[in-house]
Amino acid sequence: MAISTAVTLWRVYRLSRRPLLFGRAAVHRFDDPAGAYGVLYASEGPRGAFIESVGWDTRRRVVGWGELAMRGFVLFRPRQTLRVFDLDGPELRRVGADARLVAGEDCSISRSWSAALHDHPSRVDGLRYRARHDNQELSLALFDRCRPKLMELERRKLADPKHAAFLADLLDHYGMGLL
Repeated sequence: MAISTAVTLWRVYRLSRRPLLFGRAAVHRFDDPAGAYGVLYASEGPRGAFIESVGWDTRRRVVGWGELAMRGFVLFRPRQTLRVFDLDGPELRRVGADARLVAGEDCSISRSWSAALHDHPSRVDGLRYRARHDNQELSLALFDRCRPKLMELERRKLADPKHAAFLADLLDHYGMGLL
């Protein structure tokens, strides 16, 4: 599947780190288990980026202002078309997997698949999948080899008063309160 240069991608990041950080910690769903390559997580819309990074703990119904003050959105776009392996729909079956790959509890399985798809001769730029905490949203796990293909467009601080209505809409959409 292709992600065109017209698509704006969204990512929530910690302000203390680079906005387009390709992590190697092997703690997130599609990280390389050996840490040989980095993965950048993003979504095709602001809701997916928000819920996967801020609202992932389903037991919490509120988010603290301090937590929001440490985070921002970065909007970016591919400079050239990205080729991603689509883990949504019939491709799962074609590779012998099912939805546990993208939503299951055992991330070691997802990390192993990530490594296999990263090392495949087709050399895809990443993976596309349904967000675990809102399966109406589409997310991406981009491999660090696509870094030169990405162009940052805009940064927004989550706690910036000029984005209050935007933040309120996100919180309301997910039934979350603000402390």
